[in-house]
Amino acid sequence: MAVPAVVILRESGETGVAEAVRTDLVLRDWSVTVESFASRVLEARWPAAARPAVLAFVPQQPAQRERGLARLRRITQADPENLPIVVCPADVELPDWVYEHGVRSVVQAGRVSYDRLFEDVFRALVGPLPVWLELRVRPSQMLRPTGVAWWNEDVFVADERYEHVVRLGPADSQVVLPGLFEPHHLHLDRRTLYVANKSANELLVAQLVDDMATEVRSVTDCAGPLRCPHDARCAHFVLAVADTDNHRVLVSRDTNRIEDARWTPVRPERPLRAPCGVHADADAVWVADTFNHRLVAFDHDGRQLGAYDGPAGSAFRYPVAVTGWRDFLFVSDEGSERVVALRRSPTDPAALTVHDFAFAGPWVRQTFGLSVNRENRLAVGDRKQKCVWLVDLEQALAATPPEPASAAG
Repeated sequence: MAVPAVVILRESGETGVAEAVRTDLVLRDWSVTVESFASRVLEARWPAAARPAVLAFVPQQPAQRERGLARLRRITQADPENLPIVVCPADVELPDWVYEHGVRSVVQAGRVSYDRLFEDVFRALVGPLPVWLELRVRPSQMLRPTGVAWWNEDVFVADERYEHVVRLGPADSQVVLPGLFEPHHLHLDRRTLYVANKSANELLVAQLVDDMATEVRSVTDCAGPLRCPHDARCAHFVLAVADTDNHRVLVSRDTNRIEDARWTPVRPERPLRAPCGVHADADAVWVADTFNHRLVAFDHDGRQLGAYDGPAGSAFRYPVAVTGWRDFLFVSDEGSERVVALRRSPTDPAALTVHDFAFAGPWVRQTFGLSVNRENRLAVGDRKQKCVWLVDLEQALAATPPEPASAAG
């Protein structure tokens, strides 16, 4: 995928919001050019396929504002198809010609926090998005998202850089569990939050009360000491844990309470290698066998049902997470920077066919955590774009025709 590019138009020497936005875009692997003169932008010769977006900051002071608007007008007249994104102080009224010419988006500064402003700017830059896709970006609280989990509108995100779990709501955000050590996948069972606190060699199980984690319990032993666990799941009275550096996955039947679990290792036909993700449903326990580059299915007693190397001709590289919805499975393949959508057979749930080689592409990039909420929406943690993508599954799958008949390998 080509590196996305943007030209920021701002006053010379301005170091406020425009500089913060530049820094956060560079952190997201964007190519950013900052200019204060229209002539330099017009003299640049970008290939048509790599033409950068234009992000214009309107100054607060009247004299500077007139210069900034004149600069913007000159550029838009020279390239009328490249509609700009305009960041404007909330108390400044833009002239009519800005709207008559057309803009991609107008983002008002001053009425919202910087996090929300950047989210609006970023959404405009990566858009237009399809109706089934949304995103959340909070640069002050999320820089390297790993696990994601949600039940309704609020998305809980484990961030490896800030080493905390943060709740991202549609309009606000809040840290709910600080002081972690490289947290990875999360799982939310109503108000019970499971955190794979990887570098502390533990699972944390907490109750969410008033948007804070309470009654936090540490689990360090599941039929032997845990070593860098990456995931834990609870569904259909089955518990599953990816004990990654012990190269094993443990399951327990007939309970949703981790304190009542009686752990049994799954029995793969070929040894697992650093499994990072698990998913449990009514039919099977699915394992992202990361360093064997495959997906493995087990029954609830730990007996292997099947193993899948990925779509024919496009094998998994480093699958790190798996989740399910209805008769679909979604696999986060970090190595190839994609989500693979697989469909299960109605007669044999362990038989898979490929629905989409790169689900929700080209927007999602370095995918990691996955979670489906009760409103049929998929959250995808993106470590390169440093955001969480939200996918309406019914609309997205209806808009995505299945690949030509192809069984998973």
